[in-house]
Amino acid sequence: MARKEVVVIGCGRFGSALIEGLSMINGYNIIAIDSNEMAVNRVKAFGIKQGIIADIKDEEQFKSLGLFNSDIYVLGIGDNIETSLLAASMLKDGIKEGARIICKAVNPQQENILRGIGIKEIINPETVAARKAVLKIANPLVYHGLVEEVADLPGGVSLFRFKAPEEWAGKEIQEISIPDKVTISLIYKSDTKAIVVNGSTKVEFGDVLVVLGESKSILQLYNKNVEKKHKFT
Repeated sequence: MARKEVVVIGCGRFGSALIEGLSMINGYNIIAIDSNEMAVNRVKAFGIKQGIIADIKDEEQFKSLGLFNSDIYVLGIGDNIETSLLAASMLKDGIKEGARIICKAVNPQQENILRGIGIKEIINPETVAARKAVLKIANPLVYHGLVEEVADLPGGVSLFRFKAPEEWAGKEIQEISIPDKVTISLIYKSDTKAIVVNGSTKVEFGDVLVVLGESKSILQLYNKNVEKKHKFT
């Protein structure tokens, strides 16, 4: 399967967290754009395809970048509403048919305006943060630090990281009962070594797994292997 090209516009806290999460998933080439050189240099550490220093408010400069043929665009500059709307409008008019535009919105008014110009996928960071808070409050695995949510992605999908249960040690990925909506994407063998997995990849004691899928399914998958060892009140 061909890798999809994702253009992330804005490398602040939202954008950089998104880039970090996507960089852990095989299948994406990431291009990061920001007017702040330090912000661009910071996200380059995640192994992105390209980091571009550019002023998105300059329409001619933006168009000259030649980025209208990518697959997914994420506007992470919601705090500057005027710039966000300008960039969204330019993308809406210029990108190829079938490409996705995902915009950050900081309030309902901005969200309504974005929808008014035809943007269908909108993320409100406060809403996302609230969902994460619910997850942490309601699920003891997250609260006790056994499972870490790395990224909350569009479409009800999340990226989780956790230490492989002892019961999985010595098993191949294909031997582990994994729900249909869950994929084990990476295995960290150490802090500096990660491998992309396939069905025959063997899980070893101490491995840290990066798992992509529906939040509820991932937690249920992990919970089946720890519920006998941990009793939470």
